[in-house]
Order: sequence, then structure tokens, then C-alpha cells
Amino acid sequence: MQKVTILGAGLAGLAAGYELVQKDIPVEIIESEPTIGGLASSIHYRGFTFDLGPHRIYSEFPEIIQFIQELCKDELISVKRRSRLRLHNRYYQYPLRAGELFRYFSPVLPVTFLASYFFTGIKNWFSIPDELSYSGWLTNRFGKAMTEFFFEPYAQKVWGIPPEELSCDIAKKRLAQENLMETIRDVFRGHKQESIQTAVPEFLYPKSGIGLIAEKLAESIRKKNGIIYVNHSVVGLQKSDGSITKIVIENKLDSSRIELPINHLISTIPLPTLIALLTEDQKLRTISSSLKFRNIILLNVMVNKAEITQETWLYFPEKQFPFTRIYEPKNFSQTLCPEGKSSIVVEVTCSPTDALWSSPDAEIYSALIPFLKQAELIEDEDEIEDYLVIRISHAYPIYDLAYQIKLNKLFEYLARFVNLITTGRQGLFHHNNLDHSIIMGREAAQYIVGHPQESISWYQKLYQFDRFRVID
Repeated sequence: MQKVTILGAGLAGLAAGYELVQKDIPVEIIESEPTIGGLASSIHYRGFTFDLGPHRIYSEFPEIIQFIQELCKDELISVKRRSRLRLHNRYYQYPLRAGELFRYFSPVLPVTFLASYFFTGIKNWFSIPDELSYSGWLTNRFGKAMTEFFFEPYAQKVWGIPPEELSCDIAKKRLAQENLMETIRDVFRGHKQESIQTAVPEFLYPKSGIGLIAEKLAESIRKKNGIIYVNHSVVGLQKSDGSITKIVIENKLDSSRIELPINHLISTIPLPTLIALLTEDQKLRTISSSLKFRNIILLNVMVNKAEITQETWLYFPEKQFPFTRIYEPKNFSQTLCPEGKSSIVVEVTCSPTDALWSSPDAEIYSALIPFLKQAELIEDEDEIEDYLVIRISHAYPIYDLAYQIKLNKLFEYLARFVNLITTGRQGLFHHNNLDHSIIMGREAAQYIVGHPQESISWYQKLYQFDRFRVID
């Protein structure tokens, strides 16, 4: 088979490249960032290592765990999950436990939840319930009171739009419980009895950081003579008779350009970026640009003390805190911090137009530190040794109520190109975990080998990825 060009060296792109070189198919991968791995990369700074969020290796697909174990070998360790959620000025074990809830919350609260749940059920007998929105779907199953108390505040912070404007697909991908009764049962049991899970109890993790997976994939690709361009972005694309014939890439360091002939193309770059390269059609561009992503700001704080918490990560659903999640790398692997020191990574979701996104690093640091003190994670600013701000664009696809209709129209257009398919989190506008990205990349590689001059059935089988559940 002829050469395959891959856009993007995140896990989906690298997994596709790995799969292809195992079949001795020539591969070249184009990555716009200076490093590989995408959202699953690790940053090394002054002896500290930071992942771009609290990544972990856990999967409902045993073949993916086996694949990663064979790839990383003895560099994986087992980590016990310890996480908490902060509500009403107190930390609670997460997933929630009945004992803590009844000890610290008013007994009126569970009664309110139950009354609201039964009232919603009665109301739905006499009206057509909203089953399309995130807010409506949850209200029908948990009642308005519990939905507003637990689910909606965190969703508003993460996604940046009102929960009633979000698709119910977000809830379906993230929640294992079917309704309030099942939740109450699980809270009292302390864990789920069924096989479906949305909360990881224990996971595997590379000792040197999650970026090891990408490094191992890239190492294998290069050993098979695969080429990986970093710091190169696609600036031009040539089409002819329903095929992509050539792309132009530009070195971001010196602006030099290279023309690459295309036999087969797999894209994992953000879908709107790909559409902008492919067409001048204003209608398609408008549909594409209406697909929105949530950005992330990570404030990595290095402290001169051995431990900040005993948790792997913490959740902050309440409005009073600007961040959604914090994790402590040292509680994943002791090697991620110098001896006697620790660090925390503070995650803030935002839009590209938010003032914080374009603020100088020093202003971001100054804005967040008071809240870290309020959260009892930093006692004295003097214990802070240094900080590092990282900005991530296109982090979370925002599922609005019309997102699937928009995707169908864009995929219908893409199916016209016989030697191009798109895959991965950004490429398919599909919120998922790292194991899912690996599956998407491998599936894309296998498809293009079996269908080198036909792409339409790829888009007809994307429903296969609907089985993925986002596991925290």
C-alpha cells in the first residue's frame, strides 16, 4: 500500500501511525505543536512533570489495556484512586458516600430530592418531558432539585453554556445510574455492583507521566522509518476529482514550506480547521465554525513541601471557585516531583473570548491563588516555589442541541473525498478518554488499509464510537 499521511500527533494520530507501520506501510505525521501527544502529553519543567490534566490508564476494553501494557512494559504502576468533591465549604469522598451525606447535610435535603423526583414523575404524566437537553434528561430521572444541586453547576462551569442548551448525550456518556433510586442504592452500597462504571477505583499510570504512551508510539513509528514532523502546520491543501492530492506544511520556527504529495490522508486535527482547509463554501464553513470547543487553562503550582493533599484529584462544582478540577501529580507517581516537594495542577475551563484566556501568566496566577487558599490547598504563598501556565485550545467539544445535525452535514461533505477520513477527539468532535482515542486511531488505520479509495462507509459506521462512556 502507498504512503499514508496523518494530520496530528495526538494519541489517535500516533495510534493510527503505529498500526500502519506494523503492516510496513509508509507513514508521515504532521504535528503543529513542538511536542507530540496532544492532550495526553507531559510537560517537564525544573524537575517537575505535569500532564495536561489527571490522565490515567483505565478501559472497558481489555485489548487496549493489553496494548498499553505491551507498549510501556515495566514502566507502568498501579495507582489507587483517591478523589474528593468540595461542597458547602467541606470536602466529601467522591463517588459520594451515604454516611458523609447524612452526617454533614441537613436531613431535609434527601427528602427534598425524593419529593422533587416524584413530583417530576407525576408532572411527566401530563406533559411531554424534555428528553433532548442535558438539563431535561437529568431532571426527568433525578428530579429538578437534585439536578440543580449536583449536576447543573458543574456542567455550566465545564461547558460554559446553560445546561438546558446542552445535549442530553453528555449525561448519557457520563452517568452510570439510570435514576435517583439507583443513585441512592449505589450511595448506600458505596460502589456499583454492575459492570458499567463512570468512576475509576484503581488505574495504571506510567511512572514518568502519561506522555510516555505517545513517546513509545512515536519510537515504534520511527523505528519503522515513519516520519514525524513537529512544529509544522498545514497551510494549503490541493484537491482533484474527489481526492486530496497535495498538502503544504509550514515550519512554525522559520516559515519554510514543504509540499507533500498525498496518497491517503487521516486527519485528527479539529474538524472546523479541516473544513476551513478543504472548502470555500460559506454554508459549510458557517456550520463548521458553529461547532464550539471549550479551552483549558492549567496553572501548575510548584511548592516546597512534601505533600499538599492525599488525593489524586479534587472536583469543584460550585460557582465560587473559578476552577473545575485540581490534581496532585505526586499522588500519581512519586517521580513527578523532586524529593521533598510537590505540585498541584489547577484546571480552568474557558472560551477563547474570555478575558482570562488572553491574560498574562502573572495575572492568571494572581487571580487563582486566593481561591487555592480558600480551598485550603495553599496555606502560605511563601511555600510556592514557582508556577507555569499552559493554555490548551480545542480541549472539550461542546455538545449543543444541534451538534449532531451539524456533524452529519459535515461528514456528508467529507465522504466525497475518497482518500480522506477524519478521526479522534478533535477530528470527530467526540468527547472521550485516552483509550477511546487509541481505538479511534487504530480503527481509522485498519479502515484505510481495507478501503484505500473509499471513505463513505467510514462515516456510516461512526455509531460504533457511541458505545464509549467517559469515565472519571
